[in-house]
Amino acid sequence: SAGTQTFGAAHTFAAGGPVVNLSTGTLSAANALTFNNTFNWSGNASISGTGTLLTTGTTTVGSGGASPVNKTWDNSGTLVLGSGVNVNATNLALTNLTGGVINLNATDGNGTFHGAGTLTNNAGGVINKAGTGNTNISGSGLTAFNNAGTVNVTAGTLSLNVGGTDSGAYVFGANVLSYAAGRNIGSGTSFTGTGNLNFQSGTQTFGAEHTFAAGGPVVNLST
Repeated sequence: SAGTQTFGAAHTFAAGGPVVNLSTGTLSAANALTFNNTFNWSGNASISGTGTLLTTGTTTVGSGGASPVNKTWDNSGTLVLGSGVNVNATNLALTNLTGGVINLNATDGNGTFHGAGTLTNNAGGVINKAGTGNTNISGSGLTAFNNAGTVNVTAGTLSLNVGGTDSGAYVFGANVLSYAAGRNIGSGTSFTGTGNLNFQSGTQTFGAEHTFAAGGPVVNLST
């Protein structure tokens, strides 16, 4: 609905409660706002305020995208982005916690993360690139994508257009992962499965000895 809904205290939308749909307007919360239920976010509607946003159920970002403003967003549920859907961030720190899943399901055009902020995939977190389209994790104001968990590239192309640190796993399913910005590739980083790993822009810095294993993705170095 339109207008600004202001939460004067921490609030939890309980599991088993009604589906929450945010399509226009703003939810403003200076305290924690927790969605343990199904939450549908679309229309570039905004959630603002300094309180932490926590999503533990299924959160779907739909047509028009989502606009988190000045938020720390911790996801331990399932976050779904479809085709042509953007998370348009302003001062966002989005962390996919242990047990959290982010599904990037674009089948045409782009499904993107961009805007000012950071995206972190913690150890035990999973990001699935399952749609056949292209998904960009974009450097248009986004300062870092850090991966200590698992990123499954099973369809389409995932382009990392922003710097950050890798210490987790990238698992290929005959598809493409493109490094299009300089990143720090640390100890523990692995690239497994078949597909193409494209180093196409920026300086990739290896912080430890690294082996691209037999049977892994084809490595392409270009400018």
